[in-house]
Amino acid sequence: MGSAKDEVRRILEQIPDNASFEDIQYHIYVREKIDRGLEDVALSRVISQEEAERRMRKWAGDQSGLKPPGVISSRSSPTSPRNPTKSLANSSNPDIMRSSIRYGQDP
Repeated sequence: MGSAKDEVRRILEQIPDNASFEDIQYHIYVREKIDRGLEDVALSRVISQEEAERRMRKWAGDQSGLKPPGVISSRSSPTSPRNPTKSLANSSNPDIMRSSIRYGQDP
């Protein structure tokens, strides 16, 4: 991985020419979050799915309406500007594609 400036250049080359400042900022934000997640995995700073669910139940309380494990709630539209999963997963960048698959997002 290159410098932060190199990463931003690479992102700019991959997004459409008519992308807004907000689109550009969001792609940079997502890339930073992916990189931080990969760093956490490399340093074993992770918890199991079961532990995450236990913490969420404790945080939200058992009467929060949380669905049991394995039940997926509906998400926003795949074409929503706030749901970059589809645009990132369709990217020609194999790093982004692998990251979105690794984190359980729909490619």
